[in-house]
Amino acid sequence: MTLYLTVCVLAVFAASAVNSAETFRLEDDKLCAEFDALGRIIRLENKTTGKGNVIAEPVEETFNMVCKKGQNWEAVVFPKEQNYRVSKEGNTIRTVIDKVSVDGNPSELTLTMSAALKGGTLVYSAEIDNREKELTVVEFRYPKVGVIRSLGSGKKFDLLWPHATGKRFRNFSSTVSGTYPGDLSMQWTALTDDSETLYFSGRDTKMYTTTFHAGYGNGAALTSTRFVFVKTGEKCVVPETIAQLYSGSWRRAADEYRNWASAWRKVRSKPDWVHNMFGYFLVINKQQYGDEMWQYDTLPKLYELAKNHGFDTLGLFGWYEGGHDNTYPDIEVGKTLGGADKLRENIKKVRDAGGNVTLYVQGHLIDPTTDFYSRHGREVEAHSHWGSPYYEHYNKSSRSEFLPRFTAKVFSTACPGHPIWQERMVRNVDFIHDFGASGVLFDQIGGMPPRPCFNKQHNHANPGLSHVAGRVSLLDKIHRRTREVGGDFAFLTEHITDVYSQYADMLHGVGVQPDERDFSEMFRYCFPDTIITVRNPAPDISSMFSNFAITYGLVMEMEIRYRSDCEHVLADKSKERREHAQKVAALRNRYRDILGHGKFVDEEPLRNSNSAVKCKAFETDNRLAVVLWNPAPQTQDVKLDVPGRKLLEVSTLAGGPAQSKLPVSIGTQQVIVAVYEK
Repeated sequence: MTLYLTVCVLAVFAASAVNSAETFRLEDDKLCAEFDALGRIIRLENKTTGKGNVIAEPVEETFNMVCKKGQNWEAVVFPKEQNYRVSKEGNTIRTVIDKVSVDGNPSELTLTMSAALKGGTLVYSAEIDNREKELTVVEFRYPKVGVIRSLGSGKKFDLLWPHATGKRFRNFSSTVSGTYPGDLSMQWTALTDDSETLYFSGRDTKMYTTTFHAGYGNGAALTSTRFVFVKTGEKCVVPETIAQLYSGSWRRAADEYRNWASAWRKVRSKPDWVHNMFGYFLVINKQQYGDEMWQYDTLPKLYELAKNHGFDTLGLFGWYEGGHDNTYPDIEVGKTLGGADKLRENIKKVRDAGGNVTLYVQGHLIDPTTDFYSRHGREVEAHSHWGSPYYEHYNKSSRSEFLPRFTAKVFSTACPGHPIWQERMVRNVDFIHDFGASGVLFDQIGGMPPRPCFNKQHNHANPGLSHVAGRVSLLDKIHRRTREVGGDFAFLTEHITDVYSQYADMLHGVGVQPDERDFSEMFRYCFPDTIITVRNPAPDISSMFSNFAITYGLVMEMEIRYRSDCEHVLADKSKERREHAQKVAALRNRYRDILGHGKFVDEEPLRNSNSAVKCKAFETDNRLAVVLWNPAPQTQDVKLDVPGRKLLEVSTLAGGPAQSKLPVSIGTQQVIVAVYEK
């Protein structure tokens, strides 16, 4: 599902088979939607408020389509050149183009676009019937809802955007883009001014490769694009898209999306140690360029450093002979780092001391210099339409000028559904488990962008569906194997998406950090079962990051990647930050039965009258824990009410006995946990 907000200008369409002044209306007790003779929406009104039409002007084009005709990969369908038949049938507006003009020439291609009103919800659908020889419909963008300058209240609106755990673009007037499932984690977005909300969401359970764009010109317009690859002789029923205009919070949209996703997204149990994790202490033992920084016999020392920060889990990257980001997937135990026996011995020491250790493997990249690539690479890798691999480049240099200029490591990428690749990845579960690790992190497979695969050896029926289907199959196999080898052996991966996260026990949270646009409640409210780290590529963790983590139910993280990072953490150069992180971990541990195992419910049960103080709630069957955090530079008043709940106790970062009342104020970068019962 893609969302595209674009500069929209009124256009005069050259060809139309109907009276251009004719309009078509759908209406019920909640919503009124009206369409013109080109199938464009020209009226959208929330009838429960009487605030009128929010469509300032129609979008320029009803749809967009690009095809492959013969050898031409950019045979464009220009909407202005089409003949439209628009009709109303019951509660549905149907727009038909019988013979779609491709690059100015009529074709045996029929496009049917529909909009139906069902219980206050606009449901868009489309069908592509391709009978044209040597033609493939590659991409199709529809519907488009806009142009919108106000939601009826007269206030400026924000854009809620599903990048990672979520972003909020206040007073939206910019341009953003992304890919689902990839850096965009869900198929929905919304415009909201906090009193009115326009919700726009895909209903794609097939998970086509999709791009998203959001822009603003004369106003906002919402649209979606899928890479459908409809070949000659095929019909494609394009997955539905819905739109709602309603009065109320964005959480109503999130509830609707979560309810829909529950039909295909399974909530799986996780090992207790993952639920209870305080912090992920990420360490690179050996760097890509050969610098060996942490021998295997230093693991107990690393665990002590982690504990001093309030962390309890070591995440070892680059623990293998080739060093980090090298020789994938042919990784061997580091001989000069200590060998296999030393690795097992020291992992056991950490676990006996109460800690956990995860080992990294790569699940996406293939090093062309490896034996695996010489034997299987051309067969396994994903290919672009040129027949060449999708390449990625990584350079982990810290201080050199030579390395980043001339030696960026080149990797091919695997087609995730290939049986040889899947067998190798599942075998890696056993490989890691044999060292006594607590879990395995398969890097990148939790959300790298879904690339259509054209490898002729794979015979994909539809390149636009190849990647996600293959990745889901791979993730499912890895998850099953982790459960077979041991009940508490965990499966971790990187990136955040709704479709992939259902298989992982924890996500290495790319894109999750407390910046001014962060809106992590967007994903956390929809899918509170997902355990995610705060991505913090630094050898210390600021109070902002620590407080953000406990407030949103995220796992603290820090990364020791380079020689200078090692010196930093060994010299305790950020003692004040370290001690603050310890206090945050202790406070979370005090209430880990709720903060670790409870459900994140955001502000739904709360009344917080001071928006400068972040208040987020976690719920179990009979108790509610509210985390209050003041990220503002000044002390703030506490103005919190929890209707229908009795306050049991209050604890702060200072520790000590719990209090019976909320304080009247909260200092800058301070955190309070208040526990209530029904």
